[in-house]
Amino acid sequence: MPLSYLTFMIIIMLIAIPMWKLGKKFGGYAYWKFCIPIYNLALLCDFARITRKYLLLILISGIVPFLKIPPRIINLVLSFFFFGYLSYKLAESLGKNKQLWFGIGGILFFVPLLVFGFDSSLPVDVNKDDE
Repeated sequence: MPLSYLTFMIIIMLIAIPMWKLGKKFGGYAYWKFCIPIYNLALLCDFARITRKYLLLILISGIVPFLKIPPRIINLVLSFFFFGYLSYKLAESLGKNKQLWFGIGGILFFVPLLVFGFDSSLPVDVNKDDE
């Protein structure tokens, strides 16, 4: 196995750890489910209570380099929106400051995963009215 494949597998497995810790908060999902690249984002969409249609933004950003338009700008905008919105909704699900995590999540998506995965916050019922 070439070194690049091994390195890629190790990176995926390391990224899956905070996702798995977050998954344990939302219902105890198995670690191996977070090692599958697109499926782990689909699970995060479920935790954030957003539709999986938003994954199309990431898939489109993967197709853009084959089109005859400036791909870097479109990739940056689509990735910023998707990861920012996902962080925003995850923060809302965990009862955290939503606006702060939209900005941080759009720029550095791994940081909210680390914070949300390893802190002591638990999911809150977003639809429940405060009485």
